[in-house]
Order: sequence, then C-alpha cells, then structure tokens
Amino acid sequence: AWYYSCTGSLLRQAEEGGGSEGGAATCDIGDGGAPASTTIMTKTIAHEEEREPSKVDTGDSLKVKQAMDEAVVRAVMDMGFEEDHKWSNVKLLLMVVACAFAGLAQLYPKPFPESRPVLAVCCISYFACSALLQVVMSCIEQDVILITKPNNKGVALRIRTAFPRFQEIYTTEIEVLAGAASKHATKLQLELMPLITSFLPISIGRKQPGDAATKDGAVKMNVGNYFDVEGYFDEEGVVEDMAKAVASAISAETKKRK
Repeated sequence: AWYYSCTGSLLRQAEEGGGSEGGAATCDIGDGGAPASTTIMTKTIAHEEEREPSKVDTGDSLKVKQAMDEAVVRAVMDMGFEEDHKWSNVKLLLMVVACAFAGLAQLYPKPFPESRPVLAVCCISYFACSALLQVVMSCIEQDVILITKPNNKGVALRIRTAFPRFQEIYTTEIEVLAGAASKHATKLQLELMPLITSFLPISIGRKQPGDAATKDGAVKMNVGNYFDVEGYFDEEGVVEDMAKAVASAISAETKKRK
C-alpha cells in the first residue's frame, strides 16, 4: 500500500514541478514516527511513465505504413545499431549542388546573350543532379527504410518494407549484409559493404552466399493486430515482435557463415 501511495505522491510532485532541490521528487516513509526520504529524479519518473499510444487514421495506408516504419526503425535502434546516413548525405549534397547551379543561373550579372554559355552549363548541371538524385531514390534506396552501420559484432542490416494499398499485410525484409556478418571481414570491407551491396541485385546474394546480401524470410505482420478500431497504435507490440525477428535473422545468418 505504501508503494502505490508513494508512487502517486512522486508523480504528483513531478507534474507540479515540486520536490527537493535539483528537480528531485521526495517521498516520506513514516515508519514508527522515524521520518525518512527516498529521492528519485523527476527525469527517471517521466521516463518510466507508460508511453501513450498514438492514434492513426487507419483509412490512410500511407500513415499506417509510416507508423509501422517508425516502430520498425525504433526496434532496430534499440538493439544497439546505428543508422548509416551515407546515402542521405549524398542526396543532400546533390540537392545543394543543384540549387547552387540554379542560383548561379538566376543571379549571373551579365545579360542574356552574353550569359548563354553559363546558363547552358547551369541548366545541364541542374538536370544532371536531378537525374542522379532520382537514380539514388529509385534504384538504390527503393523501399529501404534503414541501413545500419556494422555494430560491435560486425553485423550490419538493411531493412525493406512494403505495404500495398487496400491490403492488411505489412511486409518487412531483413537483410544481413554479406561480409558484415563474417568474422573474417576487414575494417575496409565493413565500411564499403553497405555502399557496394546497394548497387547489386538481391538475387545475387541468394545465388552466391557471401557475395552481396542474403535476404532472410520476409516478416509478414497483419496491421489489424497492432491497431484497434479507433486507430490507436500498439507501437510496443511492433517493437517487440520486430526485435525478435531481427535477432532470429542475425542468428541464422551468422550460423550460415561460420
């Protein structure tokens, strides 16, 4: 009984911003008239509060997929992986260069007849950057939502997801990048593998184990198991199920490569 009354007192102090110095909340334990205090930081209290479920319009498949994607990424991040931002940086660089050429064409000080060569170079360069950006998005990233760096065990992941319209099955494909799972991989291989495998078809990895990437069985999840009739999303359930699937895929791939 004391535990629940004390917890309630701590939560009220945290919400009201009260407590002892340094932003701490206190709880008196009156045992036989001998006063005592247990100090718990309000930050810890807030962290331990139950996460409120988010509400999603289940009639919008894009919003449903976005919510599922975010939960999948969170599951992988919670396992100690770090996201690889190489391709995001490449896209940003291409956009910056394209904008620079567009700005130069607009602000070039000479009048049109004299600035024709500069305008031609700027236009060609702008469309070239746009084309390269489209290639990265359509041919390299495709439906990939996450690429990780190799962790302390040399394992890197690439996560693909699919959720067709008017369907209830959300599919996740967990790819363990070749070389990253191998105990003989060098540091250079671990750094270059995510870049190299982005250009190679997944079928190569299936036919030639250890070559590019190996695609484990796809994880199929019925979204009806994670959304209720009002649209509240069970994010913790997705995180828990995906963590188990990722651990199973890594274990299977590691055994295969030993």
